[in-house]
Amino acid sequence: MFDFLYLGIALSYLILTGFVLLQRLSTSAQRYFLFFLLSLLFWHITLYLYLFIPLGDWLLFMGRLNYAMGPLFTFGLLGFFYAFPQHTFQTDKTEKILWGWTILLSVVSLATPLIDNNET
Repeated sequence: MFDFLYLGIALSYLILTGFVLLQRLSTSAQRYFLFFLLSLLFWHITLYLYLFIPLGDWLLFMGRLNYAMGPLFTFGLLGFFYAFPQHTFQTDKTEKILWGWTILLSVVSLATPLIDNNET
């Protein structure tokens, strides 16, 4: 039953992503929202694979990949909140710092055993 719900939610993310892609993506709000949706979809798929599909040796990698998606969709949502409906403050340096922090958290989650050690 839960696997059906996971697939249904992933399908709704995919449909919403399709609607966003039909737009011209001319504003940063649209691009951030697309980034948010794609990383959320990828997070949801990796969670589904981790929980319901026997992956054998790939299980650890899929768990790490799932954790690595968290900072990405969080940044996408933060960027969307900033850009929509209009830019309310200057973020040249702040945005670069946030991008760096997001990538660092994703790489650490994906490439180190820190998540594995805390799970057991």
